[in-house]
Amino acid sequence: MLALEGVVFGRSAAFRLTVDSLRVEPGERVTVLGPSGSGKTTLVRLIAGLDLPDRGEIYLEGRPVNRRPPHARPISLLAQDLGLWPHLSALEHVAFARACGRSLRATDADRDLLACVQLADRAAARPHQLSGGERQRLGMARALARRPKLLLLDEPFSNVDPVLAAELHGILDDFHAQWHLTRLQVRHWTFGAPRADERFLVVRGGAIVQDGTWAELRNHPLDPWVERLVSLAAH
Repeated sequence: MLALEGVVFGRSAAFRLTVDSLRVEPGERVTVLGPSGSGKTTLVRLIAGLDLPDRGEIYLEGRPVNRRPPHARPISLLAQDLGLWPHLSALEHVAFARACGRSLRATDADRDLLACVQLADRAAARPHQLSGGERQRLGMARALARRPKLLLLDEPFSNVDPVLAAELHGILDDFHAQWHLTRLQVRHWTFGAPRADERFLVVRGGAIVQDGTWAELRNHPLDPWVERLVSLAAH
Protein backbone atom coordinates (compact mmCIF):
# COMPACT_ATOMS: atom_id res chain seq x y z
CA MET A 1 0.00 0.00 0.00
CA LEU A 2 2.60 2.56 1.14
CA ALA A 3 6.37 2.52 0.72
CA LEU A 4 9.12 5.04 1.36
CA GLU A 5 12.56 4.37 -0.10
CA GLY A 6 15.62 6.48 0.65
CA VAL A 7 13.53 9.46 1.71
CA VAL A 8 15.37 12.49 3.10
CA PHE A 9 13.73 15.79 4.05
CA GLY A 10 15.50 18.85 5.43
CA ARG A 11 18.73 20.43 4.35
CA SER A 12 19.58 22.21 7.60
CA ALA A 13 21.74 20.75 10.33
CA ALA A 14 18.99 21.60 12.83
CA PHE A 15 16.63 18.86 11.64
CA ARG A 16 16.56 16.18 8.99
CA LEU A 17 14.12 13.30 8.55
CA THR A 18 15.59 10.15 7.05
CA VAL A 19 13.59 7.04 6.15
CA ASP A 20 15.77 4.41 4.51
CA SER A 21 12.93 1.96 3.91
CA LEU A 22 9.37 1.74 5.21
CA ARG A 23 6.51 -0.44 3.97
CA VAL A 24 2.93 -0.44 5.20
CA GLU A 25 0.62 -3.20 4.00
CA PRO A 26 -3.07 -2.74 3.07
CA GLY A 27 -5.31 -2.74 6.13
CA GLU A 28 -2.46 -2.21 8.59
CA ARG A 29 -2.87 -0.01 11.64
CA VAL A 30 0.39 1.85 12.32
CA THR A 31 1.10 4.23 15.20
CA VAL A 32 4.03 6.64 15.00
CA LEU A 33 5.26 7.29 18.51
CA GLY A 34 7.84 9.77 19.73
CA PRO A 35 8.43 13.08 21.50
CA SER A 36 7.74 16.55 20.10
CA GLY A 37 10.13 17.56 17.34
CA SER A 38 11.14 14.00 16.49
CA GLY A 39 9.73 14.10 12.94
CA LYS A 40 6.31 12.47 13.32
CA THR A 41 4.31 15.27 11.70
CA THR A 42 6.95 15.75 9.02
CA LEU A 43 6.57 12.09 8.07
CA VAL A 44 2.80 12.48 7.78
CA ARG A 45 3.11 15.66 5.70
CA LEU A 46 5.48 13.95 3.28
CA ILE A 47 3.12 11.01 2.80
CA ALA A 48 0.16 13.36 2.32
CA GLY A 49 2.04 15.44 -0.25
CA LEU A 50 2.04 18.64 1.78
CA ASP A 51 5.85 18.57 1.78
CA LEU A 52 8.13 17.03 -0.83
CA PRO A 53 11.22 14.95 -0.02
CA ASP A 54 14.62 16.32 -0.98
CA ARG A 55 15.68 12.81 -1.92
CA GLY A 56 14.05 9.43 -2.30
CA GLU A 57 10.62 8.29 -3.44
CA ILE A 58 7.22 7.68 -1.88
CA TYR A 59 5.02 4.97 -3.40
CA LEU A 60 1.28 4.36 -3.06
CA GLU A 61 -0.11 1.11 -4.40
CA GLY A 62 3.22 0.52 -6.13
CA ARG A 63 3.27 3.83 -7.99
CA PRO A 64 5.59 6.79 -7.30
CA VAL A 65 3.66 9.82 -6.06
CA ASN A 66 6.27 12.50 -5.40
CA ARG A 67 4.91 14.51 -8.33
CA ARG A 68 1.25 13.97 -7.49
CA PRO A 69 -0.45 16.79 -5.53
CA PRO A 70 -2.29 15.96 -2.29
CA HIS A 71 -5.75 15.88 -3.89
CA ALA A 72 -4.55 13.33 -6.46
CA ARG A 73 -3.43 10.85 -3.82
CA PRO A 74 -5.89 8.30 -2.33
CA ILE A 75 -5.17 9.75 1.10
CA SER A 76 -7.05 11.76 3.71
CA LEU A 77 -5.41 13.62 6.58
CA LEU A 78 -7.17 14.40 9.86
CA ALA A 79 -5.02 16.80 11.85
CA GLN A 80 -5.28 18.57 15.18
CA ASP A 81 -6.18 21.78 13.34
CA LEU A 82 -9.38 20.65 11.64
CA GLY A 83 -9.40 23.59 9.20
CA LEU A 84 -13.17 23.47 8.70
CA TRP A 85 -14.65 25.81 6.10
CA PRO A 86 -16.73 28.47 7.93
CA HIS A 87 -19.07 29.18 4.99
CA LEU A 88 -20.12 25.56 4.38
CA SER A 89 -22.71 23.49 6.21
CA ALA A 90 -21.83 20.11 7.68
CA LEU A 91 -23.40 18.30 4.73
CA GLU A 92 -21.62 20.58 2.25
CA HIS A 93 -18.30 19.77 3.94
CA VAL A 94 -18.83 16.08 3.23
CA ALA A 95 -20.12 16.61 -0.33
CA PHE A 96 -17.31 19.01 -1.24
CA ALA A 97 -14.62 16.68 0.13
CA ARG A 98 -16.07 13.62 -1.61
CA ALA A 99 -16.15 15.49 -4.94
CA CYS A 100 -12.60 16.82 -4.41
CA GLY A 101 -13.89 20.39 -4.56
CA ARG A 102 -15.84 20.01 -7.78
CA SER A 103 -19.38 20.11 -6.37
CA LEU A 104 -21.44 20.90 -3.29
CA ARG A 105 -24.31 18.63 -4.37
CA ALA A 106 -24.93 16.09 -1.62
CA THR A 107 -25.76 12.43 -2.12
CA ASP A 108 -27.47 9.86 0.07
CA ALA A 109 -24.01 8.47 0.85
CA ASP A 110 -22.99 11.88 2.22
CA ARG A 111 -26.04 11.93 4.48
CA ASP A 112 -25.37 8.37 5.61
CA LEU A 113 -21.80 9.33 6.52
CA LEU A 114 -23.04 12.22 8.66
CA ALA A 115 -25.41 9.79 10.37
CA CYS A 116 -22.50 7.42 11.09
CA VAL A 117 -20.73 10.19 13.02
CA GLN A 118 -23.98 11.20 14.76
CA LEU A 119 -24.47 14.47 12.89
CA ALA A 120 -27.58 13.62 10.87
CA ASP A 121 -29.62 16.30 12.62
CA ARG A 122 -26.85 18.90 12.22
CA ALA A 123 -26.50 18.67 8.44
CA ALA A 124 -27.43 22.33 7.87
CA ALA A 125 -25.24 23.71 10.67
CA ARG A 126 -22.05 25.63 9.96
CA PRO A 127 -18.90 25.11 12.05
CA HIS A 128 -19.55 28.06 14.39
CA GLN A 129 -22.94 26.53 15.23
CA LEU A 130 -21.43 23.19 16.27
CA SER A 131 -20.01 22.19 19.63
CA GLY A 132 -16.37 21.21 19.94
CA GLY A 133 -17.23 17.52 19.84
CA GLU A 134 -19.49 18.01 16.82
CA ARG A 135 -16.70 19.80 14.97
CA GLN A 136 -14.43 16.84 15.67
CA ARG A 137 -17.06 14.51 14.20
CA LEU A 138 -17.42 16.73 11.15
CA GLY A 139 -13.66 16.75 10.61
CA MET A 140 -13.72 12.97 10.73
CA ALA A 141 -16.63 12.74 8.27
CA ARG A 142 -14.88 15.09 5.85
CA ALA A 143 -11.69 13.01 6.01
CA LEU A 144 -13.66 9.83 5.32
CA ALA A 145 -15.84 11.29 2.56
CA ARG A 146 -13.45 10.31 -0.25
CA ARG A 147 -13.24 6.74 1.03
CA PRO A 148 -9.44 7.01 1.19
CA LYS A 149 -7.19 4.01 0.83
CA LEU A 150 -4.89 5.51 3.49
CA LEU A 151 -6.07 7.58 6.46
CA LEU A 152 -3.46 9.74 8.21
CA LEU A 153 -4.18 10.95 11.75
CA ASP A 154 -1.93 13.64 13.23
CA GLU A 155 -3.11 13.71 16.85
CA PRO A 156 -6.58 15.02 15.90
CA PHE A 157 -8.14 14.20 19.28
CA SER A 158 -5.32 15.30 21.57
CA ASN A 159 -7.26 18.34 22.82
CA VAL A 160 -10.57 16.62 23.57
CA ASP A 161 -11.58 14.86 26.76
CA PRO A 162 -10.66 11.17 27.08
CA VAL A 163 -14.25 9.94 26.90
CA LEU A 164 -14.93 11.73 23.61
CA ALA A 165 -11.53 10.72 22.23
CA ALA A 166 -12.28 7.06 22.97
CA GLU A 167 -15.68 7.38 21.27
CA LEU A 168 -14.16 8.99 18.18
CA HIS A 169 -11.46 6.33 17.97
CA GLY A 170 -14.22 3.73 18.24
CA ILE A 171 -15.99 5.23 15.22
CA LEU A 172 -12.73 5.15 13.28
CA ASP A 173 -12.24 1.51 14.28
CA ASP A 174 -15.64 0.69 12.77
CA PHE A 175 -14.72 2.35 9.47
CA HIS A 176 -11.30 0.69 9.55
CA ALA A 177 -12.97 -2.71 9.72
CA GLN A 178 -15.77 -1.99 7.23
CA TRP A 179 -13.66 -0.33 4.56
CA HIS A 180 -10.39 -2.21 5.18
CA LEU A 181 -8.65 1.13 5.65
CA THR A 182 -4.93 1.46 6.02
CA ARG A 183 -4.35 3.77 8.96
CA LEU A 184 -1.24 5.61 10.09
CA GLN A 185 -1.62 7.71 13.20
CA VAL A 186 0.68 10.01 15.12
CA ARG A 187 0.63 10.04 18.91
CA HIS A 188 2.83 11.86 21.38
CA TRP A 189 3.08 9.96 24.67
CA THR A 190 -0.20 8.62 25.96
CA PHE A 191 -2.96 6.50 24.48
CA GLY A 192 -5.39 3.75 25.40
CA ALA A 193 -4.61 0.08 25.57
CA PRO A 194 -2.58 -0.94 22.48
CA ARG A 195 -4.11 -3.50 20.14
CA ALA A 196 -2.40 -6.79 19.43
CA ASP A 197 -2.52 -6.10 15.68
CA GLU A 198 -1.15 -2.56 16.01
CA ARG A 199 2.31 -1.79 14.66
CA PHE A 200 4.45 0.92 16.23
CA LEU A 201 7.15 3.08 14.68
CA VAL A 202 9.31 4.77 17.31
CA VAL A 203 10.76 8.02 15.97
CA ARG A 204 13.69 9.89 17.49
CA GLY A 205 15.77 12.70 16.02
CA GLY A 206 14.30 12.37 12.54
CA ALA A 207 14.74 8.60 12.22
CA ILE A 208 12.68 5.47 12.85
CA VAL A 209 14.70 3.75 15.56
CA GLN A 210 12.41 0.77 16.25
CA ASP A 211 9.53 -0.90 14.42
CA GLY A 212 7.37 -3.59 16.00
CA THR A 213 4.33 -4.60 18.01
CA TRP A 214 3.73 -3.26 21.49
CA ALA A 215 4.86 -6.56 22.99
CA GLU A 216 8.11 -6.38 21.01
CA LEU A 217 8.77 -2.80 22.14
CA ARG A 218 8.00 -3.64 25.74
CA ASN A 219 9.96 -6.89 25.90
CA HIS A 220 12.85 -6.00 23.58
CA PRO A 221 13.39 -2.23 23.59
CA LEU A 222 16.26 -1.02 21.45
CA ASP A 223 17.80 0.97 24.29
CA PRO A 224 16.92 2.63 27.64
CA TRP A 225 15.39 5.61 25.83
CA VAL A 226 12.85 3.41 24.01
CA GLU A 227 12.20 1.51 27.24
CA ARG A 228 11.38 4.78 29.02
CA LEU A 229 9.20 5.98 26.14
CA VAL A 230 7.18 2.77 26.21
CA SER A 231 6.83 3.01 29.99
CA LEU A 232 5.54 6.59 29.78
CA ALA A 233 3.22 5.89 26.86
CA ALA A 234 1.54 3.04 28.71
CA HIS A 235 0.27 5.35 31.46
